[in-house]
Amino acid sequence: MNGFRRSFVVLSIAATAAFVFLLSLGFWQLQRLEWKEGLLAQIAARAEVEPVSLQKAVQLFENGEDIRFLRVTLNGEFDHGHERHLYDILEGKAVWRIITPLRQDGMWVLVDRGGVPEAYKQAVDRPDTTLENSTVFAAQVRHDGMQGWFVPDNDVETNQWFWRDQAAMGEGIDGALAPFLVEALGPTGSDAQLVPAPLQASSLSNRHMEYALTWFGLAATLLAVYLGMVWTRMRA
Repeated sequence: MNGFRRSFVVLSIAATAAFVFLLSLGFWQLQRLEWKEGLLAQIAARAEVEPVSLQKAVQLFENGEDIRFLRVTLNGEFDHGHERHLYDILEGKAVWRIITPLRQDGMWVLVDRGGVPEAYKQAVDRPDTTLENSTVFAAQVRHDGMQGWFVPDNDVETNQWFWRDQAAMGEGIDGALAPFLVEALGPTGSDAQLVPAPLQASSLSNRHMEYALTWFGLAATLLAVYLGMVWTRMRA
């Protein structure tokens, strides 16, 4: 009997721990759902606002305002000698995002111009990387660079980046650098190989409610199995 009681206590502790763990995953997904819905709403709202100048965006940032996905109008000259290559997966294919400093009105800003396949990663392999001074294009602000748990370290020496470390990407640029990175919303020149890939609300999946219900369902199943076992043992 003592052995039965010990095994029952151990099983109860394990079941309780697993139940609490499954519930915590469910509530975490609900928190992620709230965050994702807020993000989607912000992206959609910013898309309806007229673009501002780069200087205005910097001023708003320095005043402590949230300018994520704020649209800005750019017109300047690229420094292709300092372009960075950021690895990414777009539409199921591996690409390198080309991030190039652009100088406008005495200030530099890092511009994510879009993605290219491996064969066109180097500027010399792309047919035309120029931008006329008269060319104007829109971009949206991004300043959420963060290295994920399973994301490799950036390899600065070989110019292979796996997450947006804006401070490191801006090293070597002579002059003031905007405190954020921007993603081009359209072509930034005549380079046909560069496909702009800005983050859009339509490109973000939102299945957190589904995931939450899955974890809650597993918790309910575990509880039902445990109670059934207890009832069977009590009857026996």
